[in-house]
Amino acid sequence: MARLTVDREAIARLNEKIEAQRSVEQAQIAESTLANTSRFVTAKAQVDKPPFVCQTCGETREYEIQTLLGGVIVNYHREACACEREQDRLKEEVESQERDRRARLRIAATRERGGFVGKLASMRLETFVRSKALALALKWAVDYLEDWPHKRGGFLVGPFGCGKTHLAVAVGNELIDRGENVGLVTGFDLLERIRRSYDRPDEAGPDVCETVANAPVLIYDDLGNERIASDERGEWAREKILRVFYWRDVYERPTIVTSNYTKKELGEKIGFATLSRIIGLCEEPIVIDAPDYRVKTAVECGPDQRRMR
Repeated sequence: MARLTVDREAIARLNEKIEAQRSVEQAQIAESTLANTSRFVTAKAQVDKPPFVCQTCGETREYEIQTLLGGVIVNYHREACACEREQDRLKEEVESQERDRRARLRIAATRERGGFVGKLASMRLETFVRSKALALALKWAVDYLEDWPHKRGGFLVGPFGCGKTHLAVAVGNELIDRGENVGLVTGFDLLERIRRSYDRPDEAGPDVCETVANAPVLIYDDLGNERIASDERGEWAREKILRVFYWRDVYERPTIVTSNYTKKELGEKIGFATLSRIIGLCEEPIVIDAPDYRVKTAVECGPDQRRMR
């Protein structure tokens, strides 16, 4: 049986190659991680480096040696001087202002895309007129925002001009400010869009009801003010409205509804199946018993002041 011989010289040469390759790799790592800025100075052969003295502000900063495993010097690091700190502060301030500008543009685009235009864009709870008759509805709005996010909705019922739209839109504006996508649709406007699509049922893309049904958050204002015909087109329109609330109820999408009509009146106008879905989404209506503030303001101001408002 042949004896295994060990070539010690070959092993030694192999070890030398391995050590040489390791030194090359360490040098490459040190060079690749070196930051080429005024605060990091390349470490070649020197070990001791005199402190940095800023020619602008006069502050002195000591260097700290940063090394890798094995003691390979990577660079010398120092803290920023006063003028460099001020430059960083100004840079962060500019970047912060740019972030705020982009956020405002994004929110404005979301608001316009959702239908919060004109004076609707400025409606807030802070500008809502307080009164004893509106206390319950206002409490609902405040609690709704405090408890956000959740899957429930709100159902505000009351006469014309009692503040339903203001409250609902104010909640929507606050949610948009928080980054939510909120859609606003009025009953009569939705019905008109449904009517226009009656003769074009096969158009490509989602229909108007599908878009409304899929809105992450929806405010449906003036439900029941739609003039629904008594013919087959009217039945088709009722079916479309039911479709909106059916899918919003199934997927538990937050929905806020306002209406001037009682539950019985709404059921007769839009169908009791649709009313059932709405109550499933929003629970029982919050009834607002307050006068029409528009008429009240017009009477109190008189014709001359009305023209000025």
